Amino acid sequence: MLGPVSALDPPALLGRWRLERTMLDRSTGQRGAATGTLSLTPGGDGIAWAERGTLDWQGCTYAFTRDYRLVRDADGWWMRFADGRPFHPWTPGEWVTHPCGADRYRGLVTSDGDTWTIQWDVRGPAKSQLIVTALQLAHE
Repeated sequence: MLGPVSALDPPALLGRWRLERTMLDRSTGQRGAATGTLSLTPGGDGIAWAERGTLDWQGCTYAFTRDYRLVRDADGWWMRFADGRPFHPWTPGEWVTHPCGADRYRGLVTSDGDTWTIQWDVRGPAKSQLIVTALQLAHE
């Protein structure tokens, strides 16, 4: 059991997680879903974040991968893109923002028992989306 948001310290999350993601495009009403895994493994200057799965969107199924790194520096933990660019600070329980062109991603990481959730509210001229990912420890 993860417990409160303070338990979302990156080293405590190492392992393989079952990923379930829902997506809503507010401008069209289109809904999608993704399922797969998130693997968090130590390495190099931090923790490798690797998502793998399938996305069902607009009647089609696609394979997807997403890779990030959680890196600790003097300011705390940071989520970084695979190429090292900063994405957002890792501050569970607090809203974070990430500009993407003219769009703005506003995200929140929370924990509720054995599940942790990542929510992104995306707004701007190109996107109006709500993306919610639930992660549960995979028992294999």
